Amino acid sequence: MKITFLGSGHGFVEPNRKCTSIMVEVNGKYYFVDAGTAIMDEIKHRHIDIHDVNAVYITHPHTDHSEGLVSFVTLLSWYHGDANPKIFIPRESMKEGLEKWIRGMQEYYRENMEFVVFAEGDIYDDGIVKVSAIPNEHCYDSYSFVFEADGKKILFSGDIKYPDVDFPERAFNEKFDLIVIEAAHFYPHETEETLAKCDVDTVIYNHIAPRADNELAEMEKKSYPYKCIRSYDGMEFVL
Repeated sequence: MKITFLGSGHGFVEPNRKCTSIMVEVNGKYYFVDAGTAIMDEIKHRHIDIHDVNAVYITHPHTDHSEGLVSFVTLLSWYHGDANPKIFIPRESMKEGLEKWIRGMQEYYRENMEFVVFAEGDIYDDGIVKVSAIPNEHCYDSYSFVFEADGKKILFSGDIKYPDVDFPERAFNEKFDLIVIEAAHFYPHETEETLAKCDVDTVIYNHIAPRADNELAEMEKKSYPYKCIRSYDGMEFVL
């Protein structure tokens, strides 16, 4: 399993960081967590066959996590009409908004794209990857995800309100190979007490604001029960 950080930044693009999007590759199939950057561009630039993209999961409706869906859905409408990845969204109005935008810009909108409006619980299992959704308090219709594949388990926190408020309880009760924690709304060191309760091998900080870079550089040097890493655009991590 390979995790690629396509965009590692916070709420808007920085000179060295695009907005949040993560690509997970398992057995030649691809899954995206958030689309804050143009994921269809990434698919093309990396010579990935669109038919090998099985699913896209959006943690919450904010545009820095979802605006890449516009170009993705647009190209599924008119250029890749035979590809049908599942698009998991936490709110029905996201689908309605995409349709209105695309019809307004190019008139044609493909009706049979497979949108899935999800809620809490197990939301996907294709025999390769199993995905569960856990609500958090970042905003209305905001979720964390647990991915299970190849005998590995990953928690993608998504944006959370604060680590001692809405960090997923599963992280305290199960072994995780990797936790990807988004730290745009608090200082990274404020996660230490929460992560001390977790049985995890590696923690990667993502969704990074400039004010956190120096702190994360120092945290990477410290000794924790887990390996501590700060993400950057294009970073690949193999489990």
